[in-house]
Amino acid sequence: MLGDSLKALRQRAGLTQEALAERSGVSVRGLRKLESGLVAGPRRATLDALADALELTGAGRADFLSGSGRVEERSVAAPTDLVPRQLPPRLMSFVGRTEEVGVLDDVVARVATDRHSDAGTVVVTMSGLPGIGKTALAVEWGHRAASRFPDGQLYLNLRGFDAKNEPLSSGEALRELLTSLGVAESKICRGLGARIGQYRTLVSAMRILVILDNVVDPDQVRPLLPVGAGSAALVLSRHRLPGLVAQVGAVPVSLGVLRPAEACQLISSRLSSSARARDVQMEELQPLVDMCSGLPLALALIASRAQLDPGAISEYAARSVDDQTGLAVLSLGDRSTSFESILVRSIDSLSKEARDCFILIGLGASSEFSIAEVASLRGHGRIEARSLIDELMDASLVQAAGGGRMTLHDLLWEFVVREAQREVPEDVANLCRKRLLDYLIHNAVAATATFAPHRTRPDLSQPAVGVVLEEFRTPQEGRAWMESTLDTALAAVGHGVGWGLLAEVAWLAEGVSAYLDIQGRWTDLLTTEEAALRAGEMLDDAQIQALACRRMAIAQARVGEVASAEDSARRAIRLYSRFGDISGEAHAHRLLGGLLEESCAHESALEHRREALSRFEILGDEAATAMALNAVGWSHALLGEFDVALDYCLRSTDTATRLGHSRSIAAAWDSVGFIARSIGDRARAENAYDHALASWRASGERYYLARTYESVAGLRAETGDQRGAIDALETALDLYDELGSPEIDRIQGLLAELADSTAREDEAGRVCGTGVSGRRDIGSIPAVPQTLAPKASIKGSRPGDR
Repeated sequence: MLGDSLKALRQRAGLTQEALAERSGVSVRGLRKLESGLVAGPRRATLDALADALELTGAGRADFLSGSGRVEERSVAAPTDLVPRQLPPRLMSFVGRTEEVGVLDDVVARVATDRHSDAGTVVVTMSGLPGIGKTALAVEWGHRAASRFPDGQLYLNLRGFDAKNEPLSSGEALRELLTSLGVAESKICRGLGARIGQYRTLVSAMRILVILDNVVDPDQVRPLLPVGAGSAALVLSRHRLPGLVAQVGAVPVSLGVLRPAEACQLISSRLSSSARARDVQMEELQPLVDMCSGLPLALALIASRAQLDPGAISEYAARSVDDQTGLAVLSLGDRSTSFESILVRSIDSLSKEARDCFILIGLGASSEFSIAEVASLRGHGRIEARSLIDELMDASLVQAAGGGRMTLHDLLWEFVVREAQREVPEDVANLCRKRLLDYLIHNAVAATATFAPHRTRPDLSQPAVGVVLEEFRTPQEGRAWMESTLDTALAAVGHGVGWGLLAEVAWLAEGVSAYLDIQGRWTDLLTTEEAALRAGEMLDDAQIQALACRRMAIAQARVGEVASAEDSARRAIRLYSRFGDISGEAHAHRLLGGLLEESCAHESALEHRREALSRFEILGDEAATAMALNAVGWSHALLGEFDVALDYCLRSTDTATRLGHSRSIAAAWDSVGFIARSIGDRARAENAYDHALASWRASGERYYLARTYESVAGLRAETGDQRGAIDALETALDLYDELGSPEIDRIQGLLAELADSTAREDEAGRVCGTGVSGRRDIGSIPAVPQTLAPKASIKGSRPGDR
């Protein structure tokens, strides 16, 4: 019958009804009637048009026109039986990606290999920043999994980021795929809809793998996805293509950088394959490997340089360290593989607003940032900044860093900093950076007020228009913001002098100083205050210089530079006195008292602490008075005047408790514990230390929390509780370890001494038959290590001297 013959010929040609209708000019409705036998005698013109569209010739055409129903095999040239194997060569030096390969294996394993199964086509989107190795991974996996796709493996570059050519349209891409599957050029349908149908009809009964590389958007690739059960498509793009994930259930795979060991393995494997480069030592290349930060393309370019010119590799390594010219080193003179040109093509694919935002990020202080920082840089709101960052993340130019922060790869950061310097006018750059520092300053001061309410809040001018101000309702929120933003703030202090934002540098240093002190980051505190002092000197501002000297003295003392700390404190007193700042002068006197205590000059320390107390009382500053009372009491205690000392310290606890200042409360109770211990009132000392520990924890202070644990260890050792003393010292050791404090070695020595004395006591107990848990009289208690004796329980300035 004519209907059966027509249907068979159409299917053999790989055409849908719509495609044949488009070619022949016969309506789709008419074709359906012919194939179903509803039209017994169509006009000769209709049959001629169908025969032409089917490219029938000779006897096959005559049989069709006569309506005999015979279908000759030779009447339609079917697609070739040659199975396409189009995957590019796999890399000789492929390393890593074990987790991603496992994901691909697992996803494809879910699909039955039986072509008659109900399982559908697997679609995987693979995204990542330029040069991350998407193509290398897809090709490597494709070769490994080739046996799963017996009908062929297709590879097509859609040129989404090509420097010379426009991206392939869906229609052009379908033409290439159909040609790869053996369809003659003359048989490929003309319209896009018909061509899609032709492709899907052809591959519906196949099990094939299709790798679609350099995809620019979901619309470009959606018509190219195979539909056969047991087939798979790997869609590779610098963009995350969320549309495919939502619409076709694609499995997203995001590629990150290689681990350090994998990066070295990649370089080593490349060099070992080259006779010229085998003598190059990995030690020479390490600066270059570090510069690449695990980016496979960058590593491959470094290896290529070493292979092409081994003698120059040391020079390249030196350039990467000394001149920060990483992008220049990663160019071999070939624009198609130059890392910089690849970045340019990615950025040019962005919307204008997203591209401008990306360049402005290069004006910042750090490769890590938050949405609020970007919003402040641009002077617009969070919502718009969030939308633009989402576009940059979809383009794999920005990565999530956790805690609501974003980050750029080191090489991307170098690129965008240079582009910002080149593109952004100086006046615009200055305004953007001013807004960024205003964001950091005002929010640092507000955050500090939540967890250090005793600190005097600086009198700041209004922030620039467009600066985002955060809201901190609890100390925990303030600390969380400081922790997440601190590294950016420190970088901004370092850059700010060079940017010419001198006053902002000084106030930002003040804004972060309390948190740095509480966290024991004294090297950072010292560096920050040195920058603030330099800014104050350049501005000839005595107030800024005085404040910086005060903070510097704290940091210098904590890193062991006591003499320098005393000089800084005395300089601060002179500066405050010069412009009549009584409060600042009082704080500096109190600080100098603590520093003199470090040198055991207890009489002089008491004198300066009294100077501080009298000034705070004149000013009516109750919070500062509470701290000064404790400091004076502490000095009396060190001089052995315990009755007077206890009176001052109890007055301090009363005032601090009424004000609710956890840090002042803790410091005063710690002093009471020391005094009680010194006069032999161990029960009162234990109670006081319990209060101090609880208040230190509430304040978030870790350094002095550790110092109080040392005092507790001494108290327990005195009462014969060696195990309890060791537990307290181990807790102190853990805290010092978190802070990276130089106290670690001292505590480890004390632990060894206590452990040794405990072992000797246990041995003595076994000899006399009492055992470890036997009742001991006072004579059996081992000697307390000298460094745990009461007068050394807390060495150094009191927290109240801050």
